[in-house]
Amino acid sequence: MAQEPLFDGLTLDQGRAKRDEALERVAANTNADWRVRALEMVFELAKYQRELVADDLWRYLEKPREPRALGPIMRAAQRAGWIAPTDRYVPNPNRHLTPSRVWSSRLYVEAAG
Repeated sequence: MAQEPLFDGLTLDQGRAKRDEALERVAANTNADWRVRALEMVFELAKYQRELVADDLWRYLEKPREPRALGPIMRAAQRAGWIAPTDRYVPNPNRHLTPSRVWSSRLYVEAAG
C-alpha cells in the first residue's frame, strides 16, 4: 500500500530521509574533537544514570556553533548500543519548553549496596 503524502507532498519515508540528511549535515559541520568529547560524555552518563536527556550533556560540554549537534551524537550512541530511545519526552526549559526525548541507558548498572 502506497503512503499518502504528508506535509509539502512528502511521504513519511521521504520525511525520515530528509531528517537523516539534515543530521548528517549537522554532524559534518561539527568539530571532530567536540564530537569525540560529546560521545565520551554520553558513555559516562549512561553508566551512571538510568535515563538521560540532551540537557544532561550540556552541563558538561561547551556549546558548539550548531545547537542541534547533539542529535547525531545521541544517534551514534544509540547505534553503539549505549542508549535506547523511549517513547517519553520532557519539556526543555532551556529551549522554550520544546520537548526533549528521554533516552534509556543500556550501560547503567545499579550499585550494589
